[in-house]
Amino acid sequence: MPLRLATLNLAFVDHNDGDGADADRPCFPPWEERRERIVAVLDELAPDVLCLQEVVQWEAAAMATTWRDWLAERVGRPTLPPRYDQLADLAGRLPDYTVVGEPLPTSCYQDEEMAGLQWGTVVLSRLPVRSSHRLTLPQEAGDLTRRVPLFVELEVADGPFWVASVHCDPLPRHITALCDAVAEVPEESGVALLGDFNLDDRHPLYRRLLACDLIDCRTATTPQLRWRDNAPLAAASTIDHCLVRSPAPPPTAFLHVNDYPYSDHHWLQVVDLA
Repeated sequence: MPLRLATLNLAFVDHNDGDGADADRPCFPPWEERRERIVAVLDELAPDVLCLQEVVQWEAAAMATTWRDWLAERVGRPTLPPRYDQLADLAGRLPDYTVVGEPLPTSCYQDEEMAGLQWGTVVLSRLPVRSSHRLTLPQEAGDLTRRVPLFVELEVADGPFWVASVHCDPLPRHITALCDAVAEVPEESGVALLGDFNLDDRHPLYRRLLACDLIDCRTATTPQLRWRDNAPLAAASTIDHCLVRSPAPPPTAFLHVNDYPYSDHHWLQVVDLA
C-alpha cells in the first residue's frame, strides 16, 4: 500500500518580525499567518500521516509569572490569552485527520517545570490507529529540555506500520534510545522516524542512525524542492529527516517545501513510500 508521510516542526508559536524583531533570533511572522500557509500546503499535498514537533498548549493562569512573561515575549504579545491550544487550532482546519498524542507532555526547560505549558510531538493520521506510546529520551542535569517522541502503530493493507514523531538533541544517549526503540519493532512491521533530529547528515550521530538499518528518504531519492531563493539555509543543511527502516516499503519520492518567507531551518518534508 503506498503511503505518504510528512513531518513539520511548527517552530513553537514564536513571533519575531517587523521593526522590533530580534536580529539574533529567526524571523517568524505570527502563528496565525504561518498557520494559513501550513493548512494550505497540507490540503494540497494530503499526506496520510503528519508528524508534528513543537506543538504548544497552555493554561496561562497555571503558569508562574516568569514563564508567562517569557512566553508573552516569545509570541510578541503584552499579555497571554488565558488558554491556548495550537493543536486544536490546526487540527480543526484539518478535519480528515485523527489527533494522536494528547495530552501533550508537560514541558521541562532547563530543569524547571513550566507549569501550565504543554509542548511536544504529535501525529495526525488519516489511517486507522492501532496503538501509541511515548518514549521519554534519557535526560541528565544540564540538558536544555526534555524530549518525548511519540510512536504510533498504524493499520495499513499489509499489516501494522509504525511512525514516530521525533524531536531529539544531538546526544549519543538520545540516538541510542531511538535505535533501541526501532529494534523493538517486529521485523515484519515497517517503521519510520520523522522529525527534528537537531543534526544534519554530516554529524557522526546521523551515521549512527543509518547504522540502525534506517534509510534517509531524502538521500535515497532525487529530492524535489520548493525552495525560495533567499532562504538562509540550503535544503541540504536540513536537521529534519524522514528515516525508514529497511526493508520497509522503499521511498519513491521526497519533497522539501520552504516557499514561505520566514527564516528558519524547519519546513515541511513529504515522502512517498511504495
